[in-house]
Amino acid sequence: YFPYQIKVRCTFEQFAELINALEKNERIILINEFRFISNVKKISKFKDNPKDIMKHDIELDVTTVTLRSVGV
Repeated sequence: YFPYQIKVRCTFEQFAELINALEKNERIILINEFRFISNVKKISKFKDNPKDIMKHDIELDVTTVTLRSVGV
């Protein structure tokens, strides 16, 4: 297995699309943990571009699993 850490900045809808894409992948991908980083403390930074308040920093810990066929 191969562990990865993925960091993204996206909306909840985009996050759901990412999870769906991971589920549909041909490889086995396990989502061990994900964390949403709150934007509450950063609200003052969004006054120039208020649409950015809908985007969240998200960290995912995932593992890909490779199955090997064993010769008979």
